[in-house]
Amino acid sequence: MPFKGFLLMRFSLIGPTYPYKGGISHFTTLLVEHLRLKHEVLFISFQRQYPQILFPGKVGPDPSRHALLASCEYLLDPMNPMTWLNAYRRIRKSRPDALILQWWTPFWTPMLTVLTTLCKYGGPGRLLFLCHHITPPDGGLLTEDSPGSS
Repeated sequence: MPFKGFLLMRFSLIGPTYPYKGGISHFTTLLVEHLRLKHEVLFISFQRQYPQILFPGKVGPDPSRHALLASCEYLLDPMNPMTWLNAYRRIRKSRPDALILQWWTPFWTPMLTVLTTLCKYGGPGRLLFLCHHITPPDGGLLTEDSPGSS
């Protein structure tokens, strides 16, 4: 129940959560739980995060003894544009004041571009991106230690 006397806002938030492991998943789940103390939050997560070909044998469920859980709707598949449209419809139906999106790798760019474009013309008034790993921790084309950089 939201805190009495506090200005209630409605958020939609897209990001990873259990059963996905890692700091971004934990951060997102904790953020949702914190926001829910005083606001309404529609939490949308992923049916799958990556195609297996990108991380063969490396992606597994969160091994934590006590899972960090938050109620959410597992609607998105980054490889299936129909799920992007379904997520947009769900966001629009919830009528949020703001949509919060997590970004941590260029892999998400097509899906997030479609969602933000749709929301620009018929969604929440505000779009907020929480960006993790602005430069990839293991190097990449745009980092100082990439080949050809001086």
